[in-house]
Amino acid sequence: MLTQNKLLLFFLFHVSALGLLTVEPALSQTVKVRRVIDGDTFHVGVRIIGVDTPETRHPRKPVGFFGKEAAAFLRKLIQGKMVRLELGRDPMDRYGRLLSYVYLPNGVFVNALLVAEGYARASPYRPNLKFADLFRELERKARATRKEIWSRIPVKRGRSGPLRPPVIGNKKTRVYHLPGGLYYDPMLRSKHREDFLSEKDAIRKNHTKSKK
Repeated sequence: MLTQNKLLLFFLFHVSALGLLTVEPALSQTVKVRRVIDGDTFHVGVRIIGVDTPETRHPRKPVGFFGKEAAAFLRKLIQGKMVRLELGRDPMDRYGRLLSYVYLPNGVFVNALLVAEGYARASPYRPNLKFADLFRELERKARATRKEIWSRIPVKRGRSGPLRPPVIGNKKTRVYHLPGGLYYDPMLRSKHREDFLSEKDAIRKNHTKSKK
C-alpha cells in the first residue's frame, strides 16, 4: 500500500519523466479505497477538494448536522472500490493529504455528487478552482430544494425574489451579513456570495460580522 507521500512522488516522477508536467498538471492515478474516514476524506490520506462536509471527527468540534449521513453516503459510494484520483493544481495540504478530484470507474464525479445530493457545500480554495463554478451551481440547486444539510435552513422567499439564507458571507472580504443589514441584499447577487447556516457557522469559516 502506497502512503500519500509515495503516491504523490509516483505521480510526479512518471509525469515529469514523460515531459508532461505543466503549470497546471492533471496528475491521475487509480487506487482502491480501503476506508472512508469522513464525508470528504478517505484512506490513503486523500482529501476530496472543492467541497466541504460537516465535521464528524474533529477533536474540538461537535459532530455537524448531517455529518454522519455524509460519511455514510461516501462510504457506500466508494469504500472497497477502485477510484481515479485527479490531483489539484496544489496537490497536497498542510496535513500531508492528497487534494484530489475523485471519479468512479463509470465516470461518476464524486466531488460533484456530494454537493448535488446535499451532503457537502461548495468550498473551493485557490489554486484548486477547476470546478468551482460547477460546485457553486450544484450547491445553489441543492440549497433551493433543501436537500440534506440544507433541510433545516429557515429560508424565506419574496414574491419574486431569491432564496434568502439566514447568513450571507463575502468570500473575498471574509465578512458576513445578516438580513436587514446594509449589504445583505446586494450580496444576494454577488459572485463572492457564500451562504451559512448560522452566525456560528460563518465565524467557524473565519468570517467576521459586518458593522453595517
